[in-house]
Amino acid sequence: MQPTVQSTVQPTVQSTVQPTVQPTVQPTVQPTVQSTVQPNVQSTVQPSSAWIHRQAVELLLAVIVFFACAYFFTGGSWNSNAHLATVMSIVDDGTFYIDRYRDSTGDIAHTPRGTVSSKAIGAPIVAIPAYIIAKVASLHMTHRGNQLIVRAYITTALTMGAVMALLTVVLYRTLRRRVEPRDAAVLALAVVLATPLFPNAAMISQHVMTALAAFASYSILERWRLRRLTQPENPRQADESVRLESWKIALAGFLGGLAPVFEYPSLIVLIPLTIYALWSCRLRFRIAWFLAGVGVALLIPMTYHTVFFGGPFKTAYSALVRPEFIAIHRQGFMGFDHFSWLRLYELTLGRSRGLFLLSPFLVASIPGLTRMIRAPATRPEGITVGVIAWSVLLFIASFVNWHSGSAVGSRFIHIFIVFSCVPLAAIYPHHRGWMQLGIAVSFFLMLVAISVTSVPPPPDANVLQYYFEHFFRGDIAWWQGEIIKQEGIGTGAPTYPFAFNLGIVLGLPGLWSLLPFGVVMAGLSMLLARRLRIPHRHANTAQHST
Repeated sequence: MQPTVQSTVQPTVQSTVQPTVQPTVQPTVQPTVQSTVQPNVQSTVQPSSAWIHRQAVELLLAVIVFFACAYFFTGGSWNSNAHLATVMSIVDDGTFYIDRYRDSTGDIAHTPRGTVSSKAIGAPIVAIPAYIIAKVASLHMTHRGNQLIVRAYITTALTMGAVMALLTVVLYRTLRRRVEPRDAAVLALAVVLATPLFPNAAMISQHVMTALAAFASYSILERWRLRRLTQPENPRQADESVRLESWKIALAGFLGGLAPVFEYPSLIVLIPLTIYALWSCRLRFRIAWFLAGVGVALLIPMTYHTVFFGGPFKTAYSALVRPEFIAIHRQGFMGFDHFSWLRLYELTLGRSRGLFLLSPFLVASIPGLTRMIRAPATRPEGITVGVIAWSVLLFIASFVNWHSGSAVGSRFIHIFIVFSCVPLAAIYPHHRGWMQLGIAVSFFLMLVAISVTSVPPPPDANVLQYYFEHFFRGDIAWWQGEIIKQEGIGTGAPTYPFAFNLGIVLGLPGLWSLLPFGVVMAGLSMLLARRLRIPHRHANTAQHST
């Protein structure tokens, strides 16, 4: 109706009546049409279509990542075994003490009543449901050694597959606020599968869970702040908005507080997250809801510490058993002695743990961050993610055990990887070709790593040379690290391998064992690409509502 009125009536009215009619007609008619008709069209057509499209894409992303993680199992390592031993003790014995499995790992601590894991308690709690499923699924098995391996694999696959899939969806939703769905999907998959997150997800790893918790907290705060800027609050809905915003702030605080529940050093990210939450609050007193959420999350480790170590701030690091770990944590403050440029170089460009060497496309996050900070519209988010990512990197460069032991890259900087996705989105549309090449190279390197082993040699070795030598010789699942040693029976003399992939389970040898992985991943990727190519005229509208 509006074009008709403008073309037939407006010229007549404008010349004769406009000075007297326009101030009275325009404010009363035009806002009425916009406020009553347009929202109804958007709410009945656009969000419904956008929701279906988004759910299909997110489901495919989750399936791709879950399958990729479940295809590989790296066997035992001290870090993973410590978590698995704790889960088994909780479910099977009803206790946190792992005395029955203490020979499975060196990551242990002594308490007056027994031996516990020296790791934070968050990861074992998350893995409990998966272990219950694994236990039920393997009850029929009579060979104890094989049963332990099956339970370890199912627990790892379900736990880490779900964590990585959820992280991918959170990344995708966050990135869609900045780039088109296709670009958001590519970057989300790249951050998860073309970085050390992928090989480290082949075992129970608290570091991926830490990154997920911290980034989910940021994503909620960012979504809330951006929607508040683009959709001003209706005064008649003020009370409902206050309740809704307070709930979201508390949830963001709880998720942020979960990060140190999984890994103690990640406590540092709470400082920039709190500042960003305060920055985003329309009413400053609402920051109390964020802090309340943080406090509720921190009650979990504080209660655990009080029960087992005698105080809320007394951790397992004060009761370590291994002499080498005791020596590390006696240097400086709990192992943090001083910042080292050499450690920073090794963390980024070093031949054994260099992140930019293993995942070269991540270098683009540096100019992307510069672009975000220079633009006023993205400056708050650029400063926040930049401070979080680089403070973690500089913090770990001050740690004696910066390399995190035997791991692909340093597991301690997973937060840096995940938060780099935001500046990557700022630069990706401008250099799509080069970045896609970097992503492809990075994914190949991570596939080589997870195929050989997620437990590489000590940090003085050339890790890429190590991986290429074994990979092209066909040494797939090469490192057979023992998983669980139970008191009285040891490993149970299993006939199954400790480390494997699903191709090996099917009987395929060497590099041929990767063929099913490639076929399934190609098929799922084609389905995802087809879904993303479907014309979706309401995608831009949905982008601001996710």
